Amino acid sequence: VAPTQAEKKDYRLPEYFDRKGRDLSLTTLPTHALLELWFESLGLRWEQLDWSKHITRPCSFKDLLTPEQKLASHWADVYASGIRVSYRLET
Repeated sequence: VAPTQAEKKDYRLPEYFDRKGRDLSLTTLPTHALLELWFESLGLRWEQLDWSKHITRPCSFKDLLTPEQKLASHWADVYASGIRVSYRLET
């Protein structure tokens, strides 16, 4: 769990608390294993999606830290970095 600003570029998180004059919310960053355990506990089947054919360049999370780096990257590069994963869920 980590703090995050409640005010986002396109929306505002509904639950927040004041900390030194700033509105903060909490976000959770579960591991792949924890997500899959949660899916299993809900009785779901899942398939991790493979975005490798869309990746334009190999990168690490360090290549995606600044706003400029994010803007210069292809949408699938974040999957190459290993910091994001996506699933197809079925009941």
